[in-house]
Amino acid sequence: MPAVEDITYATVQKIRKLLMVIAENVPLGPKKIYLNNTDLMHALSGRVSEGTLREIFFANQTGSAMTLTMPRQGDFMADGKYLFEVGGSRKTFSRIADQPDSYLALDDIETGSGNRIPLWMFGMMYRIADREPTASAAPRKSAHPQDGPSTRL
Repeated sequence: MPAVEDITYATVQKIRKLLMVIAENVPLGPKKIYLNNTDLMHALSGRVSEGTLREIFFANQTGSAMTLTMPRQGDFMADGKYLFEVGGSRKTFSRIADQPDSYLALDDIETGSGNRIPLWMFGMMYRIADREPTASAAPRKSAHPQDGPSTRL
């Protein structure tokens, strides 16, 4: 990780120590701590479960376009309405069966059906919120002058 991000080994150690202090001293302790991406998790922990990596990926990709919270059932609530359970291809609706607007975000599947969505598709949501046009969005200059001016997507 230090080769990819411009941080030192000492910084990684300090982050690891900080996370341990938080986990041990927060009243009732956090159920889970999601880091920004899976690379950070690998850098800070010697062993990472596949389920945790899936959940970090989902939170990282979806959280840029929607507000995520931790619900009582399922793994994530998006925008206060959509309930998601993240897992492998054999995951079932057992934890969220009776919940409205509930979906499975599944790894190791190529296509979805019904409320079963391939986990990789959530990668398409990354930074979608940053690309929506706003009233203050100024036109971008094209890299190719013959194309004329373009607007921000």
